[in-house]
Amino acid sequence: MILENKYPVCEFDTGKNPMIQPAAFFAVSRYYNIPLAQLLYAGDDVSGEAWDSREWNMQKDIRYRLLSAAVEMVKKL
Repeated sequence: MILENKYPVCEFDTGKNPMIQPAAFFAVSRYYNIPLAQLLYAGDDVSGEAWDSREWNMQKDIRYRLLSAAVEMVKKL
């Protein structure tokens, strides 16, 4: 669901939380010539007939390593 005039280019996740779309960030980045990268983490699996959470919210080690990698990447920009 797109919500106009309240949030810039935004959708809602299943918890009804607004999420700004990466396309908006990339458009602004390109316009102002600012380096930008996206790190996409998909913790659950929706490829099958039933949703498999893979306990993504409990994978603290993986999330920590992803955050650390992101911080290192930003330092190199």
